[in-house]
Amino acid sequence: MEGDIQSNQPRITNRQMDNNPQRFISNEIEQLLIDLGLLYSPKKVLDFTFVDDRRLTPFVEKVDVIHGMLLDQSNEKRYLNRESSFELIKGDALTRNVTDKYDLIFCTPPVGERMRVNGLQIPIDLLYIQKALSLLDRNGTLLFLCSSAFLTGNQYVDIRKTILNDYYLKMIVTIPPSRLGNSGINVSLLVIQNSFTNSDHTVIMPEYRQNRHEILECFRNSSADIEVKKSRLTHRWDRHFFNPKYDKIQEILKGKQVCTLEEMGEVIHGAHFRPDERKASGEYLLVTARHLQVGISIQADDRSYYIDQIESPRVKRSILQPGDILISLAGPRNIYRVSENDPPCIAGQMIAIIRAKDNEYIKTYLETDDGKKLFKLQADRKSIGSAHQMLRFSDLKKIKVPLLPIEDLNRVSDKYIEETNDKEELETLKRELQTQRALNEQMMQTNQQLMTFFQNRFDAIDHKLDILIQKVDEVLNIVKGLQSDIAVIKTLRTDEEQIIKFIEQKIDDTVNKITSDNFDIYTEIAKAWVDPNWFKLEILSQVFLPNAELLFANISKLENGDPSPFIIQYCRTLENELLNKIFLPYMHDLKNRNISIDDVFSLDLQVNENGKPRNSNRDGYLFAKLIKDLLERDESQWFFELGRMAFILTKLSSSRAERSPIYQDFKQFLLKNFDEKFINRDYYDKISTITRELRNKAAHPNVIDQTDALKGRESIKNLLRYLLEMYK
Repeated sequence: MEGDIQSNQPRITNRQMDNNPQRFISNEIEQLLIDLGLLYSPKKVLDFTFVDDRRLTPFVEKVDVIHGMLLDQSNEKRYLNRESSFELIKGDALTRNVTDKYDLIFCTPPVGERMRVNGLQIPIDLLYIQKALSLLDRNGTLLFLCSSAFLTGNQYVDIRKTILNDYYLKMIVTIPPSRLGNSGINVSLLVIQNSFTNSDHTVIMPEYRQNRHEILECFRNSSADIEVKKSRLTHRWDRHFFNPKYDKIQEILKGKQVCTLEEMGEVIHGAHFRPDERKASGEYLLVTARHLQVGISIQADDRSYYIDQIESPRVKRSILQPGDILISLAGPRNIYRVSENDPPCIAGQMIAIIRAKDNEYIKTYLETDDGKKLFKLQADRKSIGSAHQMLRFSDLKKIKVPLLPIEDLNRVSDKYIEETNDKEELETLKRELQTQRALNEQMMQTNQQLMTFFQNRFDAIDHKLDILIQKVDEVLNIVKGLQSDIAVIKTLRTDEEQIIKFIEQKIDDTVNKITSDNFDIYTEIAKAWVDPNWFKLEILSQVFLPNAELLFANISKLENGDPSPFIIQYCRTLENELLNKIFLPYMHDLKNRNISIDDVFSLDLQVNENGKPRNSNRDGYLFAKLIKDLLERDESQWFFELGRMAFILTKLSSSRAERSPIYQDFKQFLLKNFDEKFINRDYYDKISTITRELRNKAAHPNVIDQTDALKGRESIKNLLRYLLEMYK
């Protein structure tokens, strides 16, 4: 039987499949995925990014359930209309409702793509792993092929933290681009189990070297040439960062006072110039990484560009000065000191500048062999990528510089200097003293510079505060407009549900006017009280909740503000969670089981001689009749509003429900996906109260006061938290 699972909310669009890593996966790596999967002896297997048969075929005779979810929807007709030994489920993998949990999931999403989710650009692999983790059964395993950005990128910090806190990360296999055909893509294979452990376990990090048997041996023995404790995976997960050769950095810095580059002096990021700003001739030579050659001064060549007419003060800071130290952020980590003999130059975006004109210590330190060696070792460790190594500017500024003391003070005593005849030793000592003197002078100068720096920062903060105040005023004006529009909507002569729908649409229109930089802080506020279960939220709920926080924060600032918008938005989140975690999955479950409502739930549908349900089966009749009517419609019309879902749930623990086939079936379905404590009449009653006393009243003028709204907000937050905690 072919599945028919798809969402009734088409909220994700603009996806291309050009970067699908499966186009580049060799048969050897494909077999590695299969072999790893077979080691777990799974009973239920899912290829979450199905492209062809080769990944699932080896499991046909060995497992009970095999499902595939098509990665490329354009191939839907081609695959779904053919005979197959496993079930292919149609619809978008990220939005369909799936009730099954799996022992083994393969997931190899497209690399480097983003999806637009309600106006936000989200990495596609982040959406895939979030969904895949939610489909894992207890002790189930996910084999996830991802780009190197997943291991190092700031946008993946939260999901990496979730995996470490809630799952068991067993292995990270580095697969160099040369092992992945001619793709140039640097990927890693993650093995993640849905079994939490408090222990600081070891994560093995082998590298694939064209021999899958080596990787399988590492996996069986839980050992590899690089092994890292879970507690060390706070910043990055890539094998490169944990290479033992970088242990020397700590050995060198141990016991020494250190400063970062940004603490030692001014570090400037080179400027970005559009193609139309780069000229064949001009005032300033545009310096790129290839201009920085060891022992060779900066020289123009036939590939060089020039920049003219620089007006921006920020860009002017990138004009090079004698004494500047240049560091390439891409390619070889060359260090170059600008001299007066160099032509007028400006640094491009792949160049960092250490403004060292008045910083004798850093200038002297980076010219020593030991200084260069330690700097390059740290820069190499902090670099990302494999074929093309890049050093992020933010990481460069954090590179540590030791403050070198004179190691043996006796060597500078009068007696030692008077008695020694070692010319080379005295010259070495003189250089050490010059370095130390430069450091002391720099420290004195730094104290003066700090005063200037603080004043400059105060001025910058005041300027930024002025901008933020202006933005707050803009947001408040938008929210005031929303309040006025909602007041008009509430006067319409229509039912409560219709008014609430109008208000929800107006909220969406209003929030879309507010820029994403204002929106991000409200996402963090929502995460703070939802964590550690943020990633259990439905994707749409991850948009609704920050919207609710935004509305709450700004309506609270208004005199006599109407709290109904943020109440409706919080309720909308609760409604979306119940709908997509309980009621729509139950509908799909009934459909997938080919349940005949009239036959299986015939007892619920019995009526008396007047065609009305008997008192003993009234609850079951209403529920079964509703389900039957919805199943006869297109899935896009399946919907339960919050009040109806609350009503159905409250009946679940009644005496009538104990005699109702549909309620008993519904209860068994709930227990597959929720803890048994979720069958809780008190919890369902609270949802009904929120619906009646807050959500429905929000459709009427001047009904909800601020005190009730604030209490209601906390109640809804508690209901959401409990729902997520109970969800398996």
